[in-house]
Amino acid sequence: MRRILALFFSIILTGTLAANQNRPTGLPEGARYVAAHRVWVQESASHQIVWYADGTKKSEGDLKQGQRDGAWVFFHANGNKRAEGSYTAGRMTGPWKLYYKSGKLQSEGEYRNGSKHGPWTVYFESGRKKSDGTYAGGLKNGPWTEYYESGRCFSRAFTWPTSLMGNGSITFRTVLSIRVGPTQKTCVRASGRSVLRRADHAAKRSCARTSRHA
Repeated sequence: MRRILALFFSIILTGTLAANQNRPTGLPEGARYVAAHRVWVQESASHQIVWYADGTKKSEGDLKQGQRDGAWVFFHANGNKRAEGSYTAGRMTGPWKLYYKSGKLQSEGEYRNGSKHGPWTVYFESGRKKSDGTYAGGLKNGPWTEYYESGRCFSRAFTWPTSLMGNGSITFRTVLSIRVGPTQKTCVRASGRSVLRRADHAAKRSCARTSRHA
């Protein structure tokens, strides 16, 4: 038993010494190394900062009763911003922005109770719009439009979740999908004709407007 305890404490001491020897310069004295996640952490009752093993900041934000609560910002390993937004009781809420490794904006929209909800826009790394549409409870719901990087409309679809299966999977119904440009127009009929006609006209008008302003 004594040998086992001695070995255990020896492993802990070795890990601590190795961490201290490889400690990046500039870290505050209170930062501790978490070997399981290969990060450095400094945490109080109301705030937390996390660094990658090399000392590059990974995340920073406010805490409340041990959960993320308030403004938070996350970073890629290269130091560029990865995401920024707010939490309430550990769940993402309100406006959020996500970024490519280059630091360019990748998408933006809102969260509600930890899930995407409402209008969202996705961008190419060039900054041009890639797609836009709405979410409900983390699922695409309603009209979604995709674009070529040139700005021309690529497709327009009307989609919503229809049912939750017993195994936890969700089925979707796409009322209409129209592709323009070099690809052939396609329609997926999964509802009444009157709905299809209204959706068809709305999609054509939307794509036409986008193409004219490309």
